[in-house]
Amino acid sequence: MTAPTRKSASRKTRRAESQRKVLTLRAPVPKSGRWTPARERLVRALVQQAAELPERDVARALRKVQTDGLVGRAPRTTNEAAIERAFLRADAERAEIVRRPDMLTGEQVATRLGLSRATVANRRREGRMLALDLGTKRGLRYPQWQCALVASSSTRDAFEGALRALGSTGAWSAYRFFTQPSPALGGRSPLTALRAGDTAGAKGAAAAWATAEQGGG
Repeated sequence: MTAPTRKSASRKTRRAESQRKVLTLRAPVPKSGRWTPARERLVRALVQQAAELPERDVARALRKVQTDGLVGRAPRTTNEAAIERAFLRADAERAEIVRRPDMLTGEQVATRLGLSRATVANRRREGRMLALDLGTKRGLRYPQWQCALVASSSTRDAFEGALRALGSTGAWSAYRFFTQPSPALGGRSPLTALRAGDTAGAKGAAAAWATAEQGGG
């Protein structure tokens, strides 16, 4: 087996350190809810390292900070206030997306594909279907456009291959990947490429996206 490259080892070290900082946010908060210098440094570290963390870890850490009452109660600089507003806007945009009529429940997807709800849920857990959420399982929504891809054996294999190439980037990151124009595909979205039969191009773009999301690009 080939030994890991120095760049790969360095990236893993940075990633582990970032995760350690995020997990430190779980430390108990004083009852007074004071914004201590140590806690402020941790939040700053989270913001600085967010690009190198899996999206689910960043979201979990941010929810912890908000639950503990730190966001919005601290004396903030202009940059910190802007960062908070950006996170709130992102949450609002996601909520608007999952409420759209083309976002389906597991039951609706099962009906369209002639599958059981359990099969749909299993495919999602196995990384073979994409579902978006806002932090609760009951809020899972499946983008409707994947139904046509999954219904055909040829596009299903290509779609699942692209999902595998995306790895652990997170569902919302995967959604952005499939729906946004990609320079690697000549400005087409990966979804358009898959529909056109460009499976190799879509998989290559997915691998490049995953590398960039994980801090290696």
